[in-house]
Amino acid sequence: MAPKKNEKIKLYMVIGLVFVAAIVAYFRFVHKENGADVDMASNPPNEATFDVSQIQKIKPKRRPQEPKLPVNASLSMSIRDIFTPVELPTESDPLMQVETSPAPIGALDLKGTIIGGKEPMAVINDKFVRMGEKIGEYEIVKIDPNEVLLRSGSHEEVLQVLAPEDK
Repeated sequence: MAPKKNEKIKLYMVIGLVFVAAIVAYFRFVHKENGADVDMASNPPNEATFDVSQIQKIKPKRRPQEPKLPVNASLSMSIRDIFTPVELPTESDPLMQVETSPAPIGALDLKGTIIGGKEPMAVINDKFVRMGEKIGEYEIVKIDPNEVLLRSGSHEEVLQVLAPEDK
C-alpha cells in the first residue's frame, strides 16, 4: 500500500506545481496592467520638463516678531555676544591677589597612587584624581609614589599614604 500512497503524493505535487506555473505564466505574460510590466530597457523614459512660469510663489505666514534692539544698544547682563571673546581677569588684577587661607578640606585619606601610564593618578577618599584636578579649594600639583602635593594659593598640603598599621 505504501507504493500507491507515494505515487498519489507525487501526482498531487506535480499537479500543484503545474497549477503554480500556470498562475505565474498568466500574470507574467497575459495579464499586464496598462503597460505597467513593460520591459524598461526597450523603452527609455521620456525627459521631464517643468514650466517654471506656472509655479506660484507662496509667501510664508509671518508671526509677530519681537521688537529689535538697535545695533548700538547695550545688551543686558544675561545676554552675551558669543562671537566676542570673554575677558578673563589677569594675574596683575589687584582683586585676584588677595590671599585668604583656604577653607579646611576635612579629612582626606590618600589610599594610594598610580604612577605608571600616561598620567599619574591618586586615590583620595576612594576617588581617582589626576594632576590639575581640584579637591575643594586645593589643586593637585604633584603625585609621587607615596605622597600627593595639594596647593591653594600659597598654602600647600602634603598627603601621605599611611601604612596599614597606622590607619
